[in-house]
Amino acid sequence: MVVLENPVPPIEDFQFLISQMTETLRSDSKKDPCKYLDLGGTKLEDVTVDILKYHARGTCFDGSIVKWSGGRFPDIVAKDYYGIEVKTSKSPNWTSTGSSVAEGTRVAGVERIFMLFGKLCDPIDFICKPYEECLSDVVVTHSPRYLINMRLEAGETIFDKMKIPYDEMRIDNPIQKVLDYYRKIQKDGQRPWWLGGEDERSNFFITDFSQINVDEKKRIMSESFCLFPELLGGNGDKYKRLMLYLVSKGYVSASLRDHFSAGGTVLLNFEGKEYSGVPQVVKRIADLMDLIPNVLMNELTEAELSYYWETSINSDRFSQWLDLIDIASKKYIGGFPLKNYLEWIYGQRGKGQR
Repeated sequence: MVVLENPVPPIEDFQFLISQMTETLRSDSKKDPCKYLDLGGTKLEDVTVDILKYHARGTCFDGSIVKWSGGRFPDIVAKDYYGIEVKTSKSPNWTSTGSSVAEGTRVAGVERIFMLFGKLCDPIDFICKPYEECLSDVVVTHSPRYLINMRLEAGETIFDKMKIPYDEMRIDNPIQKVLDYYRKIQKDGQRPWWLGGEDERSNFFITDFSQINVDEKKRIMSESFCLFPELLGGNGDKYKRLMLYLVSKGYVSASLRDHFSAGGTVLLNFEGKEYSGVPQVVKRIADLMDLIPNVLMNELTEAELSYYWETSINSDRFSQWLDLIDIASKKYIGGFPLKNYLEWIYGQRGKGQR
């Protein structure tokens, strides 16, 4: 009978190797602090690999220690299963910005990762812990990244806050999980500015809304009327959600009202009846009815609509949107039959877009 050796050594064996590595880093840095004070992340990786290879001699890890280049995650791999991510700091704190939540550069096959953190200032010190035990939060650079805190107590990680294990978090669309979490805890007047979904867009530059071209302004206004039915209402804070949304898309405006509803009232004729004193916003939304049905049905995702409408989405998005507009505008628009008016305009201009 042939007995196959387990290709993955027990984690206790790797933890012992890590403890030897950490103690060697500490003792060597005390003997030659100048050498370590000059190290950066890449140089510390090289030193760490040499130390690991030394302590791995004669063990099951002998010959398996590999340093990955090209920005791969983690930096060092052992037995194609265990990994070490190396971070350094020149400050006295044990915090730093970590790797991407998406882990798009993760080395295939690596399942258990440890974080080696080198505090390369006086006094020099090193801590190495399981990766998931030192991630306190998520911060945003060009994309969501973990925030490292090597002094975290048990129960204080971002995964504890989200109530999801790290290994479950990382496997299936982790960025969406992060977005869902921060949307749940956001306070009134807040909105996650980094979205990250495939169908959600953001500009590289911040742009004054009044400076964009006419076609782009129409597109954005159509999208805004679709997502925020309250724009047809009379509440004083009806632009608050829209303002946060536009900022997340890269647009700012000193006066949103000027673009959406300024200009007093208008006179409208509908179904043989004359309506005076109709708010200007009705004309603005009516002028965009050649775009709005297509935006509703083809450009905005179900997830976006559900989030902003705060309800599940029906198969007939246009009719559902009209109902929301009708509810929001009842008191503000008065006796003007806005829902019927928009349906009529759609029949005249937008038919075939649904």
